[in-house]
Amino acid sequence: MARLESNAKMGYYPTPQKSLEIFRNWVTTTRRSCNTHYALDPCAGTGSALIELIHYNYNVTTYGIELDMDRAVEAQNNLETAIQGSLFDARINPLGCMGLLYLNPPYDTAEGERLEMKFLRHAIKWLAVQGVLMFLVPEYIFDEQKNRDWVGQHFDRLSAYRIHPDEF
Repeated sequence: MARLESNAKMGYYPTPQKSLEIFRNWVTTTRRSCNTHYALDPCAGTGSALIELIHYNYNVTTYGIELDMDRAVEAQNNLETAIQGSLFDARINPLGCMGLLYLNPPYDTAEGERLEMKFLRHAIKWLAVQGVLMFLVPEYIFDEQKNRDWVGQHFDRLSAYRIHPDEF
């Protein structure tokens, strides 16, 4: 039943509020060491998570991509630029231009592959060198050696955090 419910919501599970506050504090600290002028949420929902993360930093331009039409319309009201469509069809130029990539993809499997990793492999082309990736996924994604290896080969200075205990 959980999978049917997830599919009905198009994999939409917004980041819990207490966890967003923790993430915002981490991003604010991390952002001081990188050049974050552009932020992208390719699974934007309503755009509220990305807005919370940049928290009144007016020097950051926000972009979002959302599959669901109603949520995309709401994201257009919250972000500087938001489009309705699939991240797999989106074109963002130049590549490597986003200082912050906030990726909270659908948690599912398709054709024997974890969607979380498929979304990550596609979206990182937009992440700037020295950019910050926030990749919200269940722990069990990293039970698979191939996922740990892939992330370890493509990123450095890794940190892992759990969501707030009240929301776990």
